[in-house]
Amino acid sequence: MSSTNFPSEEIKARLNVNEVLSGYIRLQKQGANWRGLCPFHNEKTPSFYVSPARQIWHCFGCGEGGDIFKFVMKMEGVEFVDALRLLAKKAGVQLKSKDPKAASERVSLLQACAHAAQFFQNNLESTIGAEAKAYLLGRGLTEETMSEFRIGFAPEGWDNLHQYLALKGIKPDTMEKAGLAIASDKSGKRKYFDRFRDRIMFPIADAHGDVIGFTGRYLKEKKDEGKYVNSPQTPLYNKSAILYGVDKAKTEIRKKDAAVLVEGQMDMLMSWQDGVKHVVAVSGTAFTREQLDLLKRYTKNLCLLFDADLAGDAATKRSIALAMGRGFAISVAGVPEGKDAADFVREHPGGKLAEEITKAVSVMDYYFRSVFARYDIKKVEDKKQIGNIILAQIKKIPNKIEAHHWLEKLSLALGVKMEYLEDEMKRIKDDEAFLEEEKAEKGVQAPKKHTALDKLLEHLMALVYSAKDDAIARDLTEKLSRFEFLGRLAADRMFAEEATSRDVISVFDLFLKYGRMGNLSRDFSDELDEAGKSVQGEVFLMSELETYPELEKETLFCASRIEKELIGRELAKLEMTLRQAEAEKDAILSEHLFAEVTKLSEQKARVNPFIV
Repeated sequence: MSSTNFPSEEIKARLNVNEVLSGYIRLQKQGANWRGLCPFHNEKTPSFYVSPARQIWHCFGCGEGGDIFKFVMKMEGVEFVDALRLLAKKAGVQLKSKDPKAASERVSLLQACAHAAQFFQNNLESTIGAEAKAYLLGRGLTEETMSEFRIGFAPEGWDNLHQYLALKGIKPDTMEKAGLAIASDKSGKRKYFDRFRDRIMFPIADAHGDVIGFTGRYLKEKKDEGKYVNSPQTPLYNKSAILYGVDKAKTEIRKKDAAVLVEGQMDMLMSWQDGVKHVVAVSGTAFTREQLDLLKRYTKNLCLLFDADLAGDAATKRSIALAMGRGFAISVAGVPEGKDAADFVREHPGGKLAEEITKAVSVMDYYFRSVFARYDIKKVEDKKQIGNIILAQIKKIPNKIEAHHWLEKLSLALGVKMEYLEDEMKRIKDDEAFLEEEKAEKGVQAPKKHTALDKLLEHLMALVYSAKDDAIARDLTEKLSRFEFLGRLAADRMFAEEATSRDVISVFDLFLKYGRMGNLSRDFSDELDEAGKSVQGEVFLMSELETYPELEKETLFCASRIEKELIGRELAKLEMTLRQAEAEKDAILSEHLFAEVTKLSEQKARVNPFIV
């Protein structure tokens, strides 16, 4: 079947993996491959490699790897379909959806939102939006910022936007699905009304800059209406998975390897305008796991800059716990006088906010400052509350020296002996109450960590793959089949899963399968899950990065090490059973097991890489 039947394959054929990745990170040539600093974890020595020959990338530091689609998905925070669309545009490939209706609907919804954003923006620049524009200027926004973020105005009236979109060829049901119109059947006939009326409009864009939703803020208080009206959940807009401003900030976030998180859209806009370009906003929602996963595409360093009131403090604490659980390094910043970021920038423009962000404190410093400001240390009940809150955080610190430092500080601050605090800390549950949902979440087990045996198997496969001649590779594979326990890994699934990680053995199975068929050059990634693909990528790159002058010797030596390791594991199990049989005075079983142990021990001693 030709690659034209698979747009992903056609895209790969037209694009070079190193050229695509170079658009995101700096790569340097190293032999036939390219190398750079991994964008998915912090490192000073490059361990991120790109293979143009195989059209793959892999990081030996964090284990991430894949093709151009996987890279774009991780960097842009998108699903495969969106990565396909982005790369198809770059490659000049016309996508033909298997579900033209679904593809057509998405395009129609995006067009509706884009036209709506333009309509709102036009209004702000006209006499209709004069009052709204004056308000925004009074809040400190410049015309340049308003234009950059496409801020607009929805005029009064029930169907202004509806009529405008109809002239653009947008159907009423599309307006409704895009969250721009509300349908009513009260009169017996279906009618559509504008969702947003007499409001300042903030378009919400996805990571690529496409408008997918809106937030509307009233100018004057409206009876029975909230200050803000947001787009509902739509096929385009999921408020739990988007961060306001991420399309503008993502490049600077990558560059600084840090993100500043604020609460509202005005906070984000004013911070951006004042020079803090790596800022995004949660925009009226509680911080979510999906938003953290989006941020993690660009950085694992997060500075929280929430309002200084009680609600802001609670949001900060919840965000800290959530982000720490997602592996983020957290700091907390604040602005003087208890103001929010937007008001502070308006009153202190010229980079003062950036200075305050540089003063961000560690999570523990934040907790000490916040908790001691709220409770009265002279009251016994308040003292207990202080201890409970701060001890719960200290308990999460894995480093004992650091934990001891904060315990000592708390002991001095409360006037309570260290041993009393340690006793109380033991009673505190590991998880905060507001993160109980995390514990009940999906029964997904963490992947098994790779063992020394896994690494030996990866090295063995890399050795065989490094043979440039197919005949040599086939000969090496044939020699490997003579190692009994090594062959058993593929034949005995229970034995294999006890000894190795599932993702490694899945690759090894296919390696042996196609090796026996004399087809080692075959890329069998389509038969692997994501973890298996990552292992395969690492093996392929290892085979290209190293040269082995004595290839057969090294391959057989590695195979013998694996064979001895596997026999050793079986011996350990037999010896344990033998001790139990002897303790139970089972002479017949003991004699049988002793014979098996002796036989295995002799077999292990006979393993020789050069007698195969």
